[in-house]
Amino acid sequence: MKKELFNEEFDDEFKYPLYANALENEGLLGYYKEYKYDSNTITVTARGNIGYATVRKNKFNAIGRLIMLTAKDDLNMDFFTEYINSNVKVHIESTGVPQLTAPSLKINKLNYPNLNEQNKISDFLIMINKKIELLEKKHQYYQNFKKYLMQQIFTQKLRFSNEDWDSEKLGKLCKITMGQSPSSKNYSEDSKDTVLIQGNADIVGGKIVPRVYTSQITKTSKSGDIILTVRAPVGDLAINDFYACIGRGVCSIEGDKFIYYSLQSLKEKHVWERYSQGSTFESINSNDLTNLKVNLPSQFEQKKIVSILSNVDNKIELLHQNINDVKKFKDGLLQQMFI
Repeated sequence: MKKELFNEEFDDEFKYPLYANALENEGLLGYYKEYKYDSNTITVTARGNIGYATVRKNKFNAIGRLIMLTAKDDLNMDFFTEYINSNVKVHIESTGVPQLTAPSLKINKLNYPNLNEQNKISDFLIMINKKIELLEKKHQYYQNFKKYLMQQIFTQKLRFSNEDWDSEKLGKLCKITMGQSPSSKNYSEDSKDTVLIQGNADIVGGKIVPRVYTSQITKTSKSGDIILTVRAPVGDLAINDFYACIGRGVCSIEGDKFIYYSLQSLKEKHVWERYSQGSTFESINSNDLTNLKVNLPSQFEQKKIVSILSNVDNKIELLHQNINDVKKFKDGLLQQMFI
């Protein structure tokens, strides 16, 4: 059956309750006018992360550009929310700014089963959502655990040997190649060309994810090298899996896994921020990197550190992949349900 989605309620003074993602931002409380709503209201974001629907189980104060929905009697609110998240069409204003309006939301039509089937579908989707939430919590736990381990290791509070650590300049330990951008006219989407690594947009989860290719080769990086971003944000890292051309937003370092984790620890300690203080644009240069001091334990201890941190990284990557797999499974179900 097809019916209008909802009964709408608006404040007389403002047709839509205020600005985008401020709802959860305590720093904005009191800055905008508050709207108080009862429990069992569905909110849909109209700006920012557009079209994201949430069931508000408890009473709440709305501070954000939100559209409030009240589901009719023959609609399961959780089922209805999943429908909105899967099907809402975003309206583009004449100014080019994406937004969602109540009229554009209201004209959507919903094909939905009887309430009993809605309840069963909703229970199943809630189970999947709980699975995703659990995996995301585990993922965050291991990320935090890794940060703790690195802090303990690189302040030498956690040791695997009694031998003292030495110190050496990075330029003496590794070959460093600063990037040089090719001409944009030689950029392409053809994977037969050379992968171009330009900055942190090319790094996802410590890996290079190709976005752009180039037919002009300037400076290069080979598989196994460390990629470090040298322009804002400075200090993002990846292990390169490609023969690649590198732009001026990155450098390539011929270093091992211990060097990789040493450089990673510097970002947690905000070392790169201190290097770039006083500049109008956050960046580090070849001289900064060449003279950077790296603390080195014995080879035995280096191997132990790399083994431990690599195991944690593998767990983080596995959980990340599990989260993506469950989300894809859910998206596939929703696509089949709401065709």
